[in-house]
Amino acid sequence: MTCFELHLLFNQRYQEIASKKRDKLFPQEVDSFLNKAQSRELQKLVAIAMQDDQASLQAIAALITKNKQLQVIKPDTSDPIYDDLIDYAVLPHNLAYLINSRFTTVANKYDCDNAPNITTITRNEWTAAVHFPSSASAPYYSNFTISSTSGNIYTVPSPYSAGFSNPNSKFLLIQAALDHFNRSNTTLSVYWERYRDTYYKDSFIFVSPTDLGTITVSVTGDSQAVAMTNNTFSVYDHSQISTMPNIVVRQKSYHPTESTQLYQMRDLNKFYAPGAGEPLVEQTEDYLITHRSESFLVTRMIIDYVRKPRHINLDLNQSCEFGSDEVQGKIVDLAVELARLDTMNQSYQHTVQDTELRNKI
Repeated sequence: MTCFELHLLFNQRYQEIASKKRDKLFPQEVDSFLNKAQSRELQKLVAIAMQDDQASLQAIAALITKNKQLQVIKPDTSDPIYDDLIDYAVLPHNLAYLINSRFTTVANKYDCDNAPNITTITRNEWTAAVHFPSSASAPYYSNFTISSTSGNIYTVPSPYSAGFSNPNSKFLLIQAALDHFNRSNTTLSVYWERYRDTYYKDSFIFVSPTDLGTITVSVTGDSQAVAMTNNTFSVYDHSQISTMPNIVVRQKSYHPTESTQLYQMRDLNKFYAPGAGEPLVEQTEDYLITHRSESFLVTRMIIDYVRKPRHINLDLNQSCEFGSDEVQGKIVDLAVELARLDTMNQSYQHTVQDTELRNKI
């Protein structure tokens, strides 16, 4: 959600609480209520599934990505999160909730104190942070496209392609583009304003395992073009593992440990170290980090996760991706409830209580 959306929703709610009257809801306002309800329902479904192994996620099966293999990066001293006993992977750009993580660890069969000596190989990561183009006159931001040296990557559909009467409406283009890339099966990942703990104001960040040349983001009257730059990282050479004698390969599932709990555990026991082949796993906003001991290596990460759902949008004819009619009905009911809280003579205190109760789910 962009900053302007936050302001838009705040001003909408503030006006309705103050005036206690509303004659009409515009389609875009209905979309905002539906998307807020969709987000809450998704959070609730995932929370129930995490607490009950028998709970089904069939209603959001279209959003679940299984057996996604992440590259385990062995950080060097120049890496901002470098530590001798840390390995990490970059989380997918479209991840909403992590369901399960599985790790492959490698240890010596007879030397329990020292990890096997597995050489590393270099992996390339090509990135480009492209600032959103400007637009000086109406229709603002018409003919929005994203392209690379080899050709077009994305063209915004109608009616957004015709532009807007308000220059602040560019958040709709950002939202539409991210929805497209979140559902795409290509190797290109697209982030907005943040990647690898770094903030890029008002910019798309394009990440690819291959060089796509120059990435250009264009609207009528302006275009921003940035050539991709190469970053290299060290990963373990898996081909060696099958040929190495006297090693033990383990595969286990782990749930991430909260960062506060992880550091409390280490503070309580100054001699603490993870057990043999059992790393501690920490999930941050950008990374999945494994804390290990000197006795083993983490060579592979595989995750199952719920991706970000696309936004419900009447203008683009984008409906809810939840497959169950029952769940979609619950989303509509909750959206109506949220609209009533804002529009039907409700006191501010009731709205505060609603927010507090639902945020506890």
